[in-house]
Amino acid sequence: MPNLPDLDMAVNIIDESRILTPRETIEKYIRIEQERRELVAPELAITSPSRNRSAVESFNGPVEYPSWQMPYTYRGFIQNFTQARDPCLQPHLRGLQGTFVESVSMSTTTTLFPLFAGSKLPTNNELLIPAA
Repeated sequence: MPNLPDLDMAVNIIDESRILTPRETIEKYIRIEQERRELVAPELAITSPSRNRSAVESFNGPVEYPSWQMPYTYRGFIQNFTQARDPCLQPHLRGLQGTFVESVSMSTTTTLFPLFAGSKLPTNNELLIPAA
């Protein structure tokens, strides 16, 4: 296709967050675009299950799985997909994924720019693309 220019895309090839934009900036853009998505209100974040957990002291023992019914499930089935993906509602994940244990590098920015990634958490701001 002779009329299409070459395209260079910034891609985050590791599974760690690179863009962590302040909540106020994200909410401003959500209002501008008038999308129907809602972020957890700051006053509700205090009651999040992740707020009631202490830091993991040692990774030598087994991971503590929840023995209660998760708020986004019904009889073991996912009822709310958005909540099921939210790491703040699943504090037991903190010992299972490297993103929550220790980052390989701390190279992050709060400025929004088009950075693509093959994986994404609800808390980071990369653009999700399928892995090739």
